[in-house]
Amino acid sequence: MRIIEEEQLDFDDLMLMPQHSDINSRKEVCIERTFKWLGNDNLQHSFTCIPLMAANMIGIGAPAMAKVLVRNKCICTLEKHYSFEALDKLFFEVADFEKIDNVEEGTYRNLLFPTIGIKESFDVLKQLDEKWHINALVIDVPNAYIPKVVERVKEATQLFPHAFLVAGNIVTSERAYTLLEAGCQAVKVNIGAGSCCLTRKLTNCGRPQASAVIDCANAAHNLHKYIISDGGCKNEGHIVTAFALGADFVMTGSMFMGCDEMETETIERNGKKFKIAMGSSSKRAQDLVFGGMSSYRASEGREVLVPYKGPLINTLSSIFGGLRSAGSYIGAHYLKDFNKHANFYKVSRTLNNVFANCESIAK
Repeated sequence: MRIIEEEQLDFDDLMLMPQHSDINSRKEVCIERTFKWLGNDNLQHSFTCIPLMAANMIGIGAPAMAKVLVRNKCICTLEKHYSFEALDKLFFEVADFEKIDNVEEGTYRNLLFPTIGIKESFDVLKQLDEKWHINALVIDVPNAYIPKVVERVKEATQLFPHAFLVAGNIVTSERAYTLLEAGCQAVKVNIGAGSCCLTRKLTNCGRPQASAVIDCANAAHNLHKYIISDGGCKNEGHIVTAFALGADFVMTGSMFMGCDEMETETIERNGKKFKIAMGSSSKRAQDLVFGGMSSYRASEGREVLVPYKGPLINTLSSIFGGLRSAGSYIGAHYLKDFNKHANFYKVSRTLNNVFANCESIAK
Protein backbone atom coordinates (compact mmCIF):
# COMPACT_ATOMS: atom_id res chain seq x y z
CA MET A 1 0.00 0.00 0.00
CA ARG A 2 1.16 3.52 -0.74
CA ILE A 3 -0.41 6.96 -0.49
CA ILE A 4 0.28 9.51 -3.22
CA GLU A 5 0.42 12.85 -1.45
CA GLU A 6 0.61 15.06 -4.54
CA GLU A 7 -2.49 17.27 -4.65
CA GLN A 8 -5.11 16.22 -7.19
CA LEU A 9 -7.22 18.88 -8.89
CA ASP A 10 -10.67 19.00 -10.42
CA PHE A 11 -12.14 21.53 -12.87
CA ASP A 12 -13.72 23.51 -10.03
CA ASP A 13 -10.28 24.05 -8.47
CA LEU A 14 -8.96 26.09 -11.39
CA MET A 15 -9.67 29.42 -13.10
CA LEU A 16 -7.97 30.77 -16.23
CA MET A 17 -5.96 33.96 -15.86
CA PRO A 18 -6.89 36.72 -18.35
CA GLN A 19 -3.81 38.11 -20.06
CA HIS A 20 -2.55 40.31 -22.89
CA SER A 21 -4.29 39.53 -26.17
CA ASP A 22 -4.09 40.89 -29.70
CA ILE A 23 -7.59 39.55 -30.45
CA ASN A 24 -10.18 42.30 -30.93
CA SER A 25 -13.21 40.06 -31.34
CA ARG A 26 -14.09 36.53 -30.26
CA LYS A 27 -15.05 35.80 -33.87
CA GLU A 28 -11.31 35.81 -34.65
CA VAL A 29 -10.83 32.65 -32.56
CA CYS A 30 -10.88 29.44 -34.59
CA ILE A 31 -12.32 26.48 -32.69
CA GLU A 32 -11.82 23.89 -35.43
CA ARG A 33 -8.85 21.51 -35.48
CA THR A 34 -7.41 19.07 -37.99
CA PHE A 35 -6.33 15.72 -36.58
CA LYS A 36 -3.77 13.59 -38.43
CA TRP A 37 -2.57 10.05 -37.84
CA LEU A 38 -0.59 7.31 -39.52
CA GLY A 39 -2.83 4.29 -39.80
CA ASN A 40 -1.85 0.67 -39.44
CA ASP A 41 -2.12 0.65 -43.26
CA ASN A 42 0.92 2.99 -43.31
CA LEU A 43 -1.15 5.75 -44.89
CA GLN A 44 -1.65 9.27 -43.55
CA HIS A 45 -5.24 10.07 -42.56
CA SER A 46 -6.95 13.20 -41.25
CA PHE A 47 -10.25 14.86 -40.44
CA THR A 48 -11.28 18.36 -39.39
CA CYS A 49 -13.85 19.18 -36.72
CA ILE A 50 -14.77 21.17 -33.66
CA PRO A 51 -13.45 18.58 -31.17
CA LEU A 52 -16.57 18.45 -29.02
CA MET A 53 -17.99 14.93 -28.63
CA ALA A 54 -21.32 13.58 -27.48
CA ALA A 55 -20.90 10.66 -25.07
CA ASN A 56 -22.04 7.21 -26.19
CA MET A 57 -24.83 7.18 -23.60
CA ILE A 58 -28.36 6.00 -24.25
CA GLY A 59 -30.28 8.88 -25.80
CA ILE A 60 -27.11 10.96 -26.32
CA GLY A 61 -25.03 8.86 -28.72
CA ALA A 62 -28.14 8.53 -30.84
CA PRO A 63 -29.18 9.35 -34.45
CA ALA A 64 -31.23 12.49 -33.74
CA MET A 65 -28.34 13.94 -31.74
CA ALA A 66 -25.76 12.78 -34.28
CA LYS A 67 -27.42 14.47 -37.25
CA VAL A 68 -27.34 17.88 -35.57
CA LEU A 69 -23.82 17.46 -34.18
CA VAL A 70 -22.12 16.47 -37.42
CA ARG A 71 -23.78 19.28 -39.39
CA ASN A 72 -22.25 21.61 -36.82
CA LYS A 73 -18.81 19.98 -37.22
CA CYS A 74 -18.92 18.11 -33.90
CA ILE A 75 -18.50 14.39 -33.19
CA CYS A 76 -21.12 11.91 -32.05
CA THR A 77 -19.81 8.81 -30.32
CA LEU A 78 -22.59 6.34 -31.02
CA GLU A 79 -24.16 4.13 -28.37
CA LYS A 80 -22.59 0.71 -28.71
CA HIS A 81 -25.58 -1.60 -29.20
CA TYR A 82 -27.01 -0.42 -32.53
CA SER A 83 -27.72 -2.97 -35.26
CA PHE A 84 -26.17 -2.76 -38.71
CA GLU A 85 -29.55 -1.65 -40.08
CA ALA A 86 -29.75 1.27 -37.64
CA LEU A 87 -26.17 2.37 -38.30
CA ASP A 88 -26.57 1.98 -42.06
CA LYS A 89 -29.69 4.17 -41.98
CA LEU A 90 -27.86 6.88 -40.02
CA PHE A 91 -24.84 6.87 -42.34
CA PHE A 92 -27.19 7.05 -45.36
CA GLU A 93 -29.06 10.03 -43.92
CA VAL A 94 -25.83 11.83 -43.03
CA ALA A 95 -24.54 11.19 -46.58
CA ASP A 96 -27.72 12.91 -47.84
CA PHE A 97 -26.95 15.91 -45.63
CA GLU A 98 -23.51 16.13 -47.25
CA LYS A 99 -25.19 16.46 -50.65
CA ILE A 100 -27.78 18.94 -49.40
CA ASP A 101 -25.14 21.11 -47.71
CA ASN A 102 -22.77 20.76 -50.68
CA VAL A 103 -19.80 19.62 -48.60
CA GLU A 104 -17.12 17.14 -49.56
CA GLU A 105 -18.17 13.50 -49.33
CA GLY A 106 -17.26 12.09 -45.94
CA THR A 107 -17.13 15.46 -44.16
CA TYR A 108 -20.02 14.61 -41.85
CA ARG A 109 -19.72 10.82 -41.89
CA ASN A 110 -16.14 11.07 -40.61
CA LEU A 111 -17.58 12.56 -37.41
CA LEU A 112 -19.72 9.50 -36.64
CA PHE A 113 -17.72 7.35 -34.21
CA PRO A 114 -19.22 3.85 -33.81
CA THR A 115 -18.52 2.21 -30.45
CA ILE A 116 -17.89 -1.34 -29.30
CA GLY A 117 -17.04 -3.00 -25.99
CA ILE A 118 -14.88 -6.07 -25.35
CA LYS A 119 -17.62 -8.71 -25.59
CA GLU A 120 -19.40 -7.79 -28.83
CA SER A 121 -18.45 -9.22 -32.22
CA PHE A 122 -16.82 -6.88 -34.74
CA ASP A 123 -19.13 -8.28 -37.47
CA VAL A 124 -21.57 -5.34 -37.48
CA LEU A 125 -18.78 -2.77 -37.71
CA LYS A 126 -16.93 -4.75 -40.39
CA GLN A 127 -20.13 -4.80 -42.43
CA LEU A 128 -20.55 -1.06 -41.88
CA ASP A 129 -16.93 -0.41 -42.87
CA GLU A 130 -17.29 -2.39 -46.08
CA LYS A 131 -20.20 -0.19 -47.13
CA TRP A 132 -19.25 3.21 -45.71
CA HIS A 133 -15.52 3.04 -44.84
CA ILE A 134 -15.86 4.16 -41.23
CA ASN A 135 -13.32 6.79 -40.21
CA ALA A 136 -13.16 6.06 -36.48
CA LEU A 137 -13.87 3.41 -33.88
CA VAL A 138 -14.19 3.63 -30.09
CA ILE A 139 -13.46 0.72 -27.76
CA ASP A 140 -15.43 1.71 -24.70
CA VAL A 141 -14.85 -0.05 -21.37
CA PRO A 142 -15.47 1.59 -17.98
CA ASN A 143 -12.25 0.01 -16.69
CA ALA A 144 -9.60 -0.02 -19.42
CA TYR A 145 -7.00 -1.41 -17.03
CA ILE A 146 -8.14 -4.97 -17.67
CA PRO A 147 -5.94 -7.09 -19.99
CA LYS A 148 -8.68 -7.72 -22.56
CA VAL A 149 -8.67 -4.06 -23.62
CA VAL A 150 -5.12 -4.24 -25.01
CA GLU A 151 -6.05 -7.44 -26.87
CA ARG A 152 -9.12 -5.67 -28.28
CA VAL A 153 -7.04 -2.70 -29.43
CA LYS A 154 -4.59 -4.92 -31.28
CA GLU A 155 -7.45 -6.82 -32.92
CA ALA A 156 -9.10 -3.57 -34.04
CA THR A 157 -5.90 -2.22 -35.60
CA GLN A 158 -5.78 -5.32 -37.79
CA LEU A 159 -9.45 -5.22 -38.79
CA PHE A 160 -9.67 -1.43 -39.25
CA PRO A 161 -6.10 -0.35 -40.13
CA HIS A 162 -7.26 3.02 -41.45
CA ALA A 163 -9.46 4.01 -38.49
CA PHE A 164 -8.87 6.66 -35.83
CA LEU A 165 -8.95 4.22 -32.94
CA VAL A 166 -9.99 5.35 -29.45
CA ALA A 167 -9.94 3.29 -26.23
CA GLY A 168 -10.81 4.02 -22.63
CA ASN A 169 -11.41 4.75 -19.88
CA ILE A 170 -8.24 5.49 -17.92
CA VAL A 171 -6.84 8.19 -15.60
CA THR A 172 -3.07 7.58 -15.51
CA SER A 173 -0.19 8.24 -17.89
CA GLU A 174 1.16 4.71 -17.51
CA ARG A 175 -2.02 3.18 -18.91
CA ALA A 176 -2.23 5.88 -21.57
CA TYR A 177 1.20 4.84 -22.84
CA THR A 178 0.16 1.17 -22.86
CA LEU A 179 -2.99 1.70 -24.92
CA LEU A 180 -1.46 4.25 -27.30
CA GLU A 181 1.56 2.05 -27.96
CA ALA A 182 -0.80 -0.88 -28.59
CA GLY A 183 -2.27 1.03 -31.53
CA CYS A 184 -4.76 3.65 -30.34
CA GLN A 185 -4.71 7.18 -31.69
CA ALA A 186 -6.49 8.57 -28.62
CA VAL A 187 -7.48 7.52 -25.12
CA LYS A 188 -10.58 8.48 -23.14
CA VAL A 189 -9.75 9.94 -19.74
CA ASN A 190 -12.26 9.61 -16.88
CA ILE A 191 -13.23 7.18 -14.17
CA GLY A 192 -16.13 8.32 -12.05
CA ALA A 193 -16.29 11.96 -13.17
CA GLY A 194 -19.52 11.70 -15.18
CA SER A 195 -22.73 13.27 -13.91
CA CYS A 196 -24.62 9.97 -14.12
CA CYS A 197 -21.77 7.84 -12.77
CA LEU A 198 -21.81 6.21 -9.34
CA THR A 199 -18.46 4.43 -9.64
CA ARG A 200 -16.73 6.63 -7.07
CA LYS A 201 -19.59 6.22 -4.59
CA LEU A 202 -19.59 2.44 -4.92
CA THR A 203 -15.86 1.74 -5.37
CA ASN A 204 -13.97 4.86 -4.24
CA CYS A 205 -11.90 4.44 -7.43
CA GLY A 206 -11.05 7.25 -9.82
CA ARG A 207 -9.10 10.49 -10.00
CA PRO A 208 -10.03 14.20 -10.06
CA GLN A 209 -10.49 15.05 -13.71
CA ALA A 210 -8.15 18.04 -14.09
CA SER A 211 -5.12 16.12 -12.79
CA ALA A 212 -6.04 13.08 -14.87
CA VAL A 213 -6.23 15.19 -18.04
CA ILE A 214 -2.87 16.86 -17.39
CA ASP A 215 -1.12 13.54 -16.72
CA CYS A 216 -2.59 11.65 -19.66
CA ALA A 217 -2.18 14.57 -22.09
CA ASN A 218 1.52 14.74 -21.34
CA ALA A 219 1.86 11.03 -22.11
CA ALA A 220 -0.17 11.18 -25.32
CA HIS A 221 1.53 14.26 -26.69
CA ASN A 222 4.94 12.69 -26.09
CA LEU A 223 3.81 10.01 -28.54
CA HIS A 224 2.26 12.61 -30.91
CA LYS A 225 -1.17 11.22 -30.13
CA TYR A 226 -4.33 12.53 -28.47
CA ILE A 227 -6.59 12.39 -25.40
CA ILE A 228 -10.30 12.86 -24.86
CA SER A 229 -11.45 14.41 -21.59
CA ASP A 230 -14.59 12.39 -21.00
CA GLY A 231 -17.03 13.78 -18.44
CA GLY A 232 -16.84 16.05 -15.42
CA CYS A 233 -17.99 19.19 -17.26
CA LYS A 234 -20.80 20.94 -15.39
CA ASN A 235 -20.78 24.07 -17.56
CA GLU A 236 -19.23 25.64 -20.64
CA GLY A 237 -16.29 26.93 -18.62
CA HIS A 238 -15.29 23.40 -17.67
CA ILE A 239 -15.10 22.52 -21.37
CA VAL A 240 -12.76 25.49 -21.85
CA THR A 241 -10.69 24.32 -18.87
CA ALA A 242 -10.34 20.80 -20.27
CA PHE A 243 -8.97 22.11 -23.55
CA ALA A 244 -6.66 24.54 -21.75
CA LEU A 245 -5.29 21.68 -19.61
CA GLY A 246 -4.25 19.81 -22.75
CA ALA A 247 -7.29 17.79 -23.84
CA ASP A 248 -7.53 17.41 -27.62
CA PHE A 249 -11.22 16.48 -27.51
CA VAL A 250 -13.87 17.02 -24.84
CA MET A 251 -16.68 14.50 -24.46
CA THR A 252 -19.84 15.33 -22.56
CA GLY A 253 -23.21 13.76 -21.93
CA SER A 254 -24.72 15.98 -19.26
CA MET A 255 -24.32 19.19 -21.27
CA PHE A 256 -26.56 17.69 -23.99
CA MET A 257 -29.16 16.21 -21.66
CA GLY A 258 -32.62 17.73 -21.83
CA CYS A 259 -32.32 18.79 -25.47
CA ASP A 260 -35.06 18.07 -28.00
CA GLU A 261 -32.79 15.61 -29.78
CA MET A 262 -32.11 13.49 -26.70
CA GLU A 263 -33.75 10.17 -27.60
CA THR A 264 -35.30 9.32 -24.25
CA GLU A 265 -38.78 9.70 -22.84
CA THR A 266 -40.13 13.18 -22.10
CA ILE A 267 -42.09 13.50 -18.84
CA GLU A 268 -44.22 16.42 -17.62
CA ARG A 269 -44.53 17.17 -13.89
CA ASN A 270 -46.24 20.19 -12.36
CA GLY A 271 -46.39 21.87 -15.75
CA LYS A 272 -42.65 21.43 -16.43
CA LYS A 273 -41.04 19.11 -18.98
CA PHE A 274 -38.16 16.74 -18.24
CA LYS A 275 -36.13 14.15 -20.09
CA ILE A 276 -35.07 10.82 -18.58
CA ALA A 277 -31.29 10.48 -18.33
CA MET A 278 -29.41 7.36 -17.36
CA GLY A 279 -25.83 6.27 -16.94
CA SER A 280 -24.73 3.39 -19.16
CA SER A 281 -24.23 1.20 -16.07
CA SER A 282 -27.57 2.10 -14.48
CA LYS A 283 -30.20 -0.56 -13.89
CA ARG A 284 -32.57 1.09 -16.40
CA ALA A 285 -29.86 1.09 -19.10
CA GLN A 286 -28.93 -2.54 -18.37
CA ASP A 287 -32.60 -3.52 -18.56
CA LEU A 288 -32.99 -1.77 -21.92
CA VAL A 289 -29.84 -3.21 -23.49
CA PHE A 290 -29.45 -6.63 -21.88
CA GLY A 291 -32.90 -7.32 -20.47
CA GLY A 292 -31.64 -7.10 -16.91
CA MET A 293 -28.57 -6.68 -14.73
CA SER A 294 -26.17 -9.53 -13.98
CA SER A 295 -26.27 -10.74 -10.39
CA TYR A 296 -22.53 -10.21 -9.88
CA ARG A 297 -22.63 -6.47 -10.51
CA ALA A 298 -24.12 -3.34 -8.93
CA SER A 299 -25.67 -0.38 -10.68
CA GLU A 300 -22.91 2.21 -11.17
CA GLY A 301 -25.13 4.72 -12.95
CA ARG A 302 -27.79 7.23 -11.95
CA GLU A 303 -31.30 7.45 -13.38
CA VAL A 304 -32.53 11.05 -13.19
CA LEU A 305 -34.94 13.58 -14.65
CA VAL A 306 -33.23 16.57 -16.29
CA PRO A 307 -35.10 19.77 -17.18
CA TYR A 308 -36.07 20.16 -20.82
CA LYS A 309 -33.98 22.87 -22.48
CA GLY A 310 -34.97 23.06 -26.13
CA PRO A 311 -33.03 22.47 -29.35
CA LEU A 312 -29.48 21.15 -29.24
CA ILE A 313 -28.25 24.01 -31.42
CA ASN A 314 -28.83 26.42 -28.52
CA THR A 315 -26.47 24.42 -26.29
CA LEU A 316 -23.88 24.14 -29.06
CA SER A 317 -23.99 27.88 -29.67
CA SER A 318 -23.41 28.55 -25.98
CA ILE A 319 -20.40 26.20 -25.88
CA PHE A 320 -18.93 27.61 -29.10
CA GLY A 321 -19.37 31.14 -27.82
CA GLY A 322 -17.66 30.28 -24.54
CA LEU A 323 -14.69 28.76 -26.35
CA ARG A 324 -14.25 31.75 -28.63
CA SER A 325 -14.60 34.20 -25.76
CA ALA A 326 -12.05 32.27 -23.68
CA GLY A 327 -9.59 32.40 -26.56
CA SER A 328 -9.91 36.19 -26.64
CA TYR A 329 -9.28 36.39 -22.87
CA ILE A 330 -6.07 34.34 -23.00
CA GLY A 331 -4.79 35.51 -26.39
CA ALA A 332 -5.20 32.21 -28.27
CA HIS A 333 -6.27 32.53 -31.90
CA TYR A 334 -6.69 28.77 -32.25
CA LEU A 335 -8.27 26.15 -30.01
CA LYS A 336 -5.20 23.94 -30.43
CA ASP A 337 -3.14 26.68 -28.75
CA PHE A 338 -5.28 27.06 -25.61
CA ASN A 339 -2.87 24.87 -23.63
CA LYS A 340 0.16 26.95 -24.68
CA HIS A 341 -1.51 30.21 -23.61
CA ALA A 342 -3.16 28.96 -20.43
CA ASN A 343 -2.17 30.07 -16.96
CA PHE A 344 -4.40 29.08 -14.05
CA TYR A 345 -5.22 30.32 -10.61
CA LYS A 346 -5.85 27.65 -8.02
CA VAL A 347 -9.13 28.71 -6.39
CA SER A 348 -11.69 27.57 -3.86
CA ARG A 349 -14.70 28.92 -5.80
CA THR A 350 -15.25 29.80 -9.47
CA LEU A 351 -18.90 30.86 -9.70
CA ASN A 352 -21.22 33.35 -8.01
CA ASN A 353 -24.35 31.23 -7.46
CA VAL A 354 -26.51 33.80 -5.65
CA PHE A 355 -29.24 33.50 -8.31
CA ALA A 356 -28.53 29.88 -9.26
CA ASN A 357 -31.81 28.59 -7.85
CA CYS A 358 -34.01 31.36 -9.27
CA GLU A 359 -36.46 30.66 -12.08
CA SER A 360 -35.06 31.74 -15.44
CA ILE A 361 -36.94 34.32 -17.54
CA ALA A 362 -36.08 32.33 -20.67
CA LYS A 363 -38.72 29.85 -21.80
